Amino acid sequence: MLMKMFFGSIILIALAVLGAGIFRNTQASTTQIGAEAQSNEGIQNNRVETYIEKDNWQEDTSELNAQIDQAQSNNEQLGVTGELNEAEAQGLLFMYEEEKLVRDVYSKLYGTWQLQIFQNIASSEQTHMDAIKGLIETNNLADSDISHPGTFSNPDLQALYNELITRGSQSMDEALMVSAAIEEIDILDLQKYIAETNNPEIQNVYNNLLRGSQNHLRAFSRMLLNKTNQTYQPQFMSQAEYQTITSQSNQGKGNGMGGNGGQGGKWSRSGSQ
Repeated sequence: MLMKMFFGSIILIALAVLGAGIFRNTQASTTQIGAEAQSNEGIQNNRVETYIEKDNWQEDTSELNAQIDQAQSNNEQLGVTGELNEAEAQGLLFMYEEEKLVRDVYSKLYGTWQLQIFQNIASSEQTHMDAIKGLIETNNLADSDISHPGTFSNPDLQALYNELITRGSQSMDEALMVSAAIEEIDILDLQKYIAETNNPEIQNVYNNLLRGSQNHLRAFSRMLLNKTNQTYQPQFMSQAEYQTITSQSNQGKGNGMGGNGGQGGKWSRSGSQ
């Protein structure tokens, strides 16, 4: 009788140990599967963000630089300097400051939120500034000393910069919405100045900047949706023009869009009135 009880106890203990081992293995497997799933999700999110942030920066840079070199060569051969009318000259000076505003805002927002898209597009905006600067220098225009980040000679742009930084510092959501709004403003101003000049070199540069800004608007809209599940609503251009831009693929070479966007929103755009 005691032997039977002894062997019975041994069997029960063995079953308990076996069961505990199975439970630990099952728990470990479940934990591993969960960790792998989380890792895969992280990899997928990184791929999505990498895709969203890839917006033809280098192609934009090379084409713009080639155009500036050609413009300078043409002017040297023809002996042309300072042949712009007043509207064209003022347009170049204003757009140079506006592109600087865009670059400075994105650089500041990258420092606040460490979101790579801000740094990427800030680099692209530096290229836009360099392109316009080339035309300013080629045509011997005197521009203001606004080299320090966050400083502008145009008081409206200074006020706009201050407001954008205040809004963009509130949250990452607000920073992305502010950035998309900036690209709307840039697009509408470029369209205005394209329509006001017959100078082919200025038109070519502006059209390239326009394509870049349309790419940037798409990038910020997608990032906002990816990060916050919010659909961006245009604040300055018409809904129809916004949908036309965002339904297109990123643009490299080719003609930029024309057309007039609707005005409105929270900020004035004195440079494009």
